[in-house]
Amino acid sequence: MSVENLLREEAVKKIKELVKASDICMFTTSLTQLPLNARPMSSQDADEEGNIWFFSNKTSDKNIEIEKDNRVQLFYVNNSGYEYLSVYGRAEISTDKQKIDEYWSSMVKA
Repeated sequence: MSVENLLREEAVKKIKELVKASDICMFTTSLTQLPLNARPMSSQDADEEGNIWFFSNKTSDKNIEIEKDNRVQLFYVNNSGYEYLSVYGRAEISTDKQKIDEYWSSMVKA
Protein backbone atom coordinates (compact mmCIF):
# COMPACT_ATOMS: atom_id res chain seq x y z
CA MET A 1 0.00 0.00 0.00
CA SER A 2 1.35 3.43 -0.84
CA VAL A 3 0.56 6.60 1.03
CA GLU A 4 0.98 9.88 -0.76
CA ASN A 5 0.52 13.28 0.82
CA LEU A 6 -0.19 15.88 -1.82
CA LEU A 7 0.18 19.64 -1.66
CA ARG A 8 -1.41 22.57 -3.49
CA GLU A 9 -2.23 22.01 -7.17
CA GLU A 10 -1.65 18.24 -7.02
CA ALA A 11 -3.92 17.99 -4.00
CA VAL A 12 -6.70 20.03 -5.62
CA LYS A 13 -6.45 17.95 -8.80
CA LYS A 14 -6.69 14.69 -6.80
CA ILE A 15 -9.60 16.01 -4.73
CA LYS A 16 -11.50 16.96 -7.90
CA GLU A 17 -10.80 13.54 -9.48
CA LEU A 18 -11.91 11.54 -6.47
CA VAL A 19 -14.98 13.67 -5.73
CA LYS A 20 -16.07 13.13 -9.33
CA ALA A 21 -15.33 9.38 -9.23
CA SER A 22 -16.97 8.81 -5.86
CA ASP A 23 -19.36 11.58 -4.90
CA ILE A 24 -20.33 9.93 -1.60
CA CYS A 25 -18.04 10.40 1.37
CA MET A 26 -18.22 9.81 5.08
CA PHE A 27 -18.53 13.33 6.51
CA THR A 28 -17.14 13.32 10.05
CA THR A 29 -17.73 16.01 12.69
CA SER A 30 -17.07 16.33 16.44
CA LEU A 31 -13.57 14.96 15.91
CA THR A 32 -12.67 15.09 19.60
CA GLN A 33 -15.57 12.87 20.67
CA LEU A 34 -15.59 9.09 20.56
CA PRO A 35 -17.15 7.42 18.81
CA LEU A 36 -16.66 9.70 15.81
CA ASN A 37 -19.83 11.18 14.36
CA ALA A 38 -19.84 10.28 10.65
CA ARG A 39 -22.59 10.15 8.05
CA PRO A 40 -22.64 9.60 4.29
CA MET A 41 -22.91 12.81 2.31
CA SER A 42 -23.06 13.45 -1.42
CA SER A 43 -20.55 16.00 -2.69
CA GLN A 44 -21.87 18.48 -5.22
CA ASP A 45 -18.49 19.60 -6.54
CA ALA A 46 -14.90 20.39 -5.72
CA ASP A 47 -13.95 23.84 -6.97
CA GLU A 48 -10.63 25.16 -8.30
CA GLU A 49 -9.46 25.99 -4.77
CA GLY A 50 -10.19 22.49 -3.48
CA ASN A 51 -13.33 23.48 -1.58
CA ILE A 52 -15.85 20.65 -1.54
CA TRP A 53 -19.50 21.68 -1.69
CA PHE A 54 -22.43 19.87 -0.02
CA PHE A 55 -26.12 20.55 0.58
CA SER A 56 -27.43 20.22 4.11
CA ASN A 57 -30.57 21.06 6.03
CA LYS A 58 -30.12 24.29 7.99
CA THR A 59 -31.18 22.64 11.24
CA SER A 60 -29.30 19.35 10.81
CA ASP A 61 -27.25 17.94 13.67
CA LYS A 62 -24.23 18.20 11.39
CA ASN A 63 -24.66 21.96 10.99
CA ILE A 64 -25.11 22.39 14.73
CA GLU A 65 -21.91 20.40 15.30
CA ILE A 66 -20.04 22.51 12.69
CA GLU A 67 -21.16 25.71 14.45
CA LYS A 68 -19.62 24.38 17.70
CA ASP A 69 -16.42 23.03 16.10
CA ASN A 70 -15.86 23.48 12.37
CA ARG A 71 -13.09 20.87 12.04
CA VAL A 72 -14.20 18.02 9.79
CA GLN A 73 -12.72 15.00 8.09
CA LEU A 74 -14.03 13.48 4.88
CA PHE A 75 -13.33 9.93 3.74
CA TYR A 76 -13.76 9.05 0.04
CA VAL A 77 -13.34 5.64 -1.60
CA ASN A 78 -13.09 4.94 -5.31
CA ASN A 79 -13.54 1.17 -5.45
CA SER A 80 -13.03 0.89 -9.19
CA GLY A 81 -9.69 2.71 -8.99
CA TYR A 82 -8.60 1.21 -5.66
CA GLU A 83 -8.10 4.71 -4.29
CA TYR A 84 -9.09 6.44 -1.13
CA LEU A 85 -8.81 10.00 0.07
CA SER A 86 -8.92 11.44 3.55
CA VAL A 87 -9.47 15.21 3.70
CA TYR A 88 -9.11 17.14 6.95
CA GLY A 89 -10.21 20.76 7.06
CA ARG A 90 -12.61 23.36 8.32
CA ALA A 91 -16.25 23.49 7.27
CA GLU A 92 -18.18 26.66 6.67
CA ILE A 93 -21.96 26.91 6.44
CA SER A 94 -22.90 29.06 3.47
CA THR A 95 -26.28 30.38 2.39
CA ASP A 96 -24.86 31.98 -0.77
CA LYS A 97 -27.81 32.09 -3.19
CA GLN A 98 -25.53 32.02 -6.24
CA LYS A 99 -23.83 28.79 -5.04
CA ILE A 100 -27.18 27.22 -4.17
CA ASP A 101 -28.50 27.98 -7.67
CA GLU A 102 -25.26 26.69 -9.23
CA TYR A 103 -25.37 23.30 -7.50
CA TRP A 104 -29.11 22.72 -6.98
CA SER A 105 -30.68 19.77 -8.80
CA SER A 106 -33.68 17.50 -8.45
CA MET A 107 -31.33 14.89 -6.89
CA VAL A 108 -30.55 17.31 -4.05
CA LYS A 109 -34.26 17.76 -3.36
CA ALA A 110 -34.73 13.98 -3.09
